[in-house]
Amino acid sequence: MEIREVKVELLKDIPQADFKPYGQIMGIEKGVPLEDFPYLRYWPKNVDLGVSNEDIDAGLLLCMRTDDKITKMERHKLTLEVLFPLTGETIWVMVPADNSREKPDLTRIRAFLLDGTLGICLNKGTWHWAPVCLRETAKFIVLLKGRITDTDYQDLGVELRLVM
Repeated sequence: MEIREVKVELLKDIPQADFKPYGQIMGIEKGVPLEDFPYLRYWPKNVDLGVSNEDIDAGLLLCMRTDDKITKMERHKLTLEVLFPLTGETIWVMVPADNSREKPDLTRIRAFLLDGTLGICLNKGTWHWAPVCLRETAKFIVLLKGRITDTDYQDLGVELRLVM
Protein backbone atom coordinates (compact mmCIF):
# COMPACT_ATOMS: atom_id res chain seq x y z
CA MET A 1 0.00 0.00 0.00
CA GLU A 2 1.23 3.47 -0.93
CA ILE A 3 1.97 5.90 1.90
CA ARG A 4 1.35 9.63 1.42
CA GLU A 5 2.41 12.38 3.73
CA VAL A 6 -0.11 15.11 4.49
CA LYS A 7 1.17 18.28 6.10
CA VAL A 8 -0.87 19.36 9.13
CA GLU A 9 -1.77 23.06 9.03
CA LEU A 10 -2.87 25.22 11.94
CA LEU A 11 -6.40 26.36 11.07
CA LYS A 12 -5.92 29.86 12.49
CA ASP A 13 -3.07 30.41 10.00
CA ILE A 14 -5.22 29.54 6.97
CA PRO A 15 -6.84 32.43 5.08
CA GLN A 16 -10.63 32.14 4.96
CA ALA A 17 -10.48 32.08 1.15
CA ASP A 18 -8.16 29.05 1.18
CA PHE A 19 -10.60 27.13 3.39
CA LYS A 20 -13.66 28.04 1.30
CA PRO A 21 -13.64 24.80 -0.78
CA TYR A 22 -14.08 22.88 2.50
CA GLY A 23 -16.54 25.18 4.30
CA GLN A 24 -16.22 28.16 6.62
CA ILE A 25 -13.97 28.90 9.57
CA MET A 26 -15.94 29.86 12.67
CA GLY A 27 -14.74 32.28 15.34
CA ILE A 28 -13.00 34.98 13.28
CA GLU A 29 -13.74 38.51 14.48
CA LYS A 30 -14.71 40.37 11.32
CA GLY A 31 -16.54 43.60 10.66
CA VAL A 32 -18.21 45.86 13.18
CA PRO A 33 -19.79 44.03 16.14
CA LEU A 34 -23.52 44.42 16.71
CA GLU A 35 -22.86 44.84 20.44
CA ASP A 36 -19.63 46.50 21.60
CA PHE A 37 -19.24 46.97 25.36
CA PRO A 38 -16.10 47.16 27.53
CA TYR A 39 -16.71 43.54 28.60
CA LEU A 40 -18.40 41.98 25.55
CA ARG A 41 -18.56 42.09 21.75
CA TYR A 42 -21.01 40.19 19.58
CA TRP A 43 -20.90 39.65 15.83
CA PRO A 44 -24.04 38.09 14.36
CA LYS A 45 -23.76 36.09 11.14
CA ASN A 46 -20.22 34.84 11.89
CA VAL A 47 -20.86 32.18 9.24
CA ASP A 48 -23.44 31.89 6.52
CA LEU A 49 -25.70 28.95 7.35
CA GLY A 50 -27.19 29.05 3.87
CA VAL A 51 -30.72 29.74 5.06
CA SER A 52 -32.74 32.81 4.25
CA ASN A 53 -34.61 32.50 7.54
CA GLU A 54 -33.65 35.48 9.75
CA ASP A 55 -34.58 33.45 12.84
CA ILE A 56 -31.48 31.24 12.61
CA ASP A 57 -28.03 32.71 13.24
CA ALA A 58 -24.47 31.61 14.03
CA GLY A 59 -22.66 34.45 15.77
CA LEU A 60 -19.42 35.05 17.64
CA LEU A 61 -19.30 36.26 21.26
CA LEU A 62 -16.05 37.66 22.67
CA CYS A 63 -16.01 38.34 26.41
CA MET A 64 -13.34 40.27 28.29
CA ARG A 65 -12.42 40.15 31.95
CA THR A 66 -13.99 43.05 33.84
CA ASP A 67 -14.51 44.36 37.35
CA ASP A 68 -18.17 45.13 36.61
CA LYS A 69 -20.61 43.69 39.11
CA ILE A 70 -23.57 41.49 38.21
CA THR A 71 -26.61 43.62 39.06
CA LYS A 72 -28.95 42.77 36.20
CA MET A 73 -30.04 39.93 33.95
CA GLU A 74 -31.61 39.50 30.54
CA ARG A 75 -33.77 36.93 28.82
CA HIS A 76 -34.98 36.18 25.33
CA LYS A 77 -38.51 34.76 25.64
CA LEU A 78 -38.67 33.50 22.07
CA THR A 79 -35.03 32.60 21.41
CA LEU A 80 -33.14 29.35 21.98
CA GLU A 81 -29.42 30.04 22.53
CA VAL A 82 -26.61 27.53 22.05
CA LEU A 83 -23.19 28.66 23.34
CA PHE A 84 -20.03 26.69 22.55
CA PRO A 85 -16.76 27.94 24.04
CA LEU A 86 -13.77 28.18 21.75
CA THR A 87 -11.42 29.57 24.40
CA GLY A 88 -11.35 30.55 28.05
CA GLU A 89 -13.08 29.69 31.28
CA THR A 90 -16.25 31.54 32.24
CA ILE A 91 -18.97 31.60 34.85
CA TRP A 92 -22.57 31.91 33.68
CA VAL A 93 -25.16 33.09 36.20
CA MET A 94 -28.71 31.96 35.36
CA VAL A 95 -32.27 31.69 36.56
CA PRO A 96 -34.64 29.16 34.95
CA ALA A 97 -37.17 30.41 32.44
CA ASP A 98 -40.59 31.39 33.76
CA ASN A 99 -42.30 33.61 31.21
CA SER A 100 -45.25 34.12 33.55
CA ARG A 101 -43.00 36.31 35.74
CA GLU A 102 -41.61 39.73 34.85
CA LYS A 103 -38.52 39.33 37.07
CA PRO A 104 -36.11 36.45 37.64
CA ASP A 105 -36.83 34.31 40.70
CA LEU A 106 -33.58 34.86 42.64
CA THR A 107 -34.35 31.91 44.93
CA ARG A 108 -33.57 29.72 41.89
CA ILE A 109 -30.33 31.44 40.80
CA ARG A 110 -27.28 29.30 40.04
CA ALA A 111 -23.78 29.96 38.73
CA PHE A 112 -22.07 27.47 36.40
CA LEU A 113 -18.36 27.23 35.57
CA LEU A 114 -17.68 26.43 31.92
CA ASP A 115 -14.11 25.18 31.59
CA GLY A 116 -14.09 25.18 27.78
CA THR A 117 -14.90 21.49 27.35
CA LEU A 118 -18.71 21.70 27.18
CA GLY A 119 -21.25 24.04 25.64
CA ILE A 120 -24.73 25.00 26.85
CA CYS A 121 -28.14 25.41 25.27
CA LEU A 122 -30.36 27.90 27.11
CA ASN A 123 -34.09 27.34 27.10
CA LYS A 124 -36.21 30.13 25.71
CA GLY A 125 -36.68 32.73 28.45
CA THR A 126 -33.73 31.67 30.64
CA TRP A 127 -32.47 34.68 32.62
CA HIS A 128 -28.70 35.24 32.31
CA TRP A 129 -26.07 37.91 32.01
CA ALA A 130 -22.80 38.17 30.12
CA PRO A 131 -20.35 35.48 31.19
CA VAL A 132 -17.77 36.32 33.84
CA CYS A 133 -14.32 35.66 32.36
CA LEU A 134 -11.76 33.97 34.59
CA ARG A 135 -8.98 34.74 32.11
CA GLU A 136 -8.44 37.85 29.99
CA THR A 137 -10.85 36.74 27.24
CA ALA A 138 -13.24 33.97 26.27
CA LYS A 139 -14.71 33.29 22.87
CA PHE A 140 -18.00 31.52 22.06
CA ILE A 141 -19.82 30.43 18.94
CA VAL A 142 -23.47 31.37 19.46
CA LEU A 143 -26.25 29.59 17.59
CA LEU A 144 -29.64 31.28 17.83
CA LYS A 145 -33.06 29.99 16.91
CA GLY A 146 -35.42 32.93 17.26
CA ARG A 147 -35.01 36.67 17.20
CA ILE A 148 -32.51 38.09 19.68
CA THR A 149 -34.51 41.35 19.50
CA ASP A 150 -36.97 39.85 22.02
CA THR A 151 -34.66 40.80 24.91
CA ASP A 152 -36.02 41.76 28.34
CA TYR A 153 -33.61 43.43 30.81
CA GLN A 154 -34.16 43.48 34.55
CA ASP A 155 -32.26 45.23 37.34
CA LEU A 156 -31.93 42.74 40.21
CA GLY A 157 -31.87 45.25 43.06
CA VAL A 158 -28.91 43.33 44.50
CA GLU A 159 -25.28 42.78 43.58
CA LEU A 160 -24.38 39.13 43.04
CA ARG A 161 -21.16 37.91 44.65
CA LEU A 162 -19.80 34.68 43.20
CA VAL A 163 -18.26 32.15 45.62
CA MET A 164 -15.98 29.35 44.42
